[in-house]
Amino acid sequence: PPPIGQISAALDGTDADLLAYLVGPADGQPGYALCVSATARPDATAPYVITLPGLHDRAGGPIDRFIAVHDEETGQQHAGEAWEHALASLCEWAWDAALCPLLRRAGSGAGDRLLRLVLVPVGRLSVVPWHAAHRHGSSGGVRWACSEAVISYAASGRQLIDVSNRPALDLPASPVIVGNPTFDLTFAGIEALAIRDACYPAGRYFGHIAAFDERPADGPGLPSEVLSQLPALGTSGASMIHLACHADLVGSEPGKSHLVLAGGQRLMVEAILRRAGGRPPGAPGGLISLAACRSDLSAVEHDEALTLATAFLAAGAVTVVGARWEVADGVTALLMFMFHHFMTSEGKPAREALRLAQLWMLDPGRVPPPRMPAQLASDAHRQDLAELQAWAGITHQGR
Repeated sequence: PPPIGQISAALDGTDADLLAYLVGPADGQPGYALCVSATARPDATAPYVITLPGLHDRAGGPIDRFIAVHDEETGQQHAGEAWEHALASLCEWAWDAALCPLLRRAGSGAGDRLLRLVLVPVGRLSVVPWHAAHRHGSSGGVRWACSEAVISYAASGRQLIDVSNRPALDLPASPVIVGNPTFDLTFAGIEALAIRDACYPAGRYFGHIAAFDERPADGPGLPSEVLSQLPALGTSGASMIHLACHADLVGSEPGKSHLVLAGGQRLMVEAILRRAGGRPPGAPGGLISLAACRSDLSAVEHDEALTLATAFLAAGAVTVVGARWEVADGVTALLMFMFHHFMTSEGKPAREALRLAQLWMLDPGRVPPPRMPAQLASDAHRQDLAELQAWAGITHQGR
């Protein structure tokens, strides 16, 4: 385990305020949060523990019910109201179980900004979308964790330390967009082209593109093409890669989990990691935006550190945004467009941009920004955008 001082320094290096390990009960003792502060915080203290009696993992409890509505090997959620109800119950439980006492004890962030919190949930606690924890107020309103703090995740304190030692590439320096390479995700193609045209006009594009588009694709989106844009010995890779494609999870063999690219060919976790073999761990890295279902999920060992999302971090990225579950591509298109909009138009860091995009989804009065294409903007007032399953599955790791 890394020394506490290194974790505190990593929080400073990633501009975060607090890291909290969420640990379930054991040996008759209640669950707890083990908290480490950034050294830059004016109220920085030694590590401290918050006892969380409600943070349990009992048989038949909300975590059990949520896991039960997923396929044991692939993590695929079962369709229907049972999954939606289990998700809602899990997020309501998460508020009292951990997020409310944690936010109350941690206070605000540096200065007058919101607390920037990094969570390391242990064991089955990692299936919970803690940023979507909430409670219903007596007047009918909802209090959301993501409205009160900027929440990101790490597989471990060591992972955060590794990321903190990598300089971030300039976002617009060499962006790459991969859109609908399998030709069966219509909105993923619309999303990818919208992000390219509005946010990264100088970016390279791989995947399906309409014949009438004035800018041809740079390639069909083969695994070899995507792999060539990733970090390797002697190259930092692209400054940003947005992947609007399918992903398949192999729970029993996480190294076999993969992205599905042009011609149905697979880009496996193993290949992503091998590509970075011999690369200095402190070399600069870019941002990976995974609009690919279940790209930040481990179905069997729930806090297994090897997922598609963390593979990109291990291979040299400094920021990864991934998905915990499958979301309709029309909904994902709006969320991911807003994520990139807040980064490129308003200069927000990735974790804040994701939070703002999720709050935009929650806002019944949401307004599409002027540069959102009409094909997406026409759906911006859909009521289902505010539903938990539409926005809460996207997570942030890294800077």
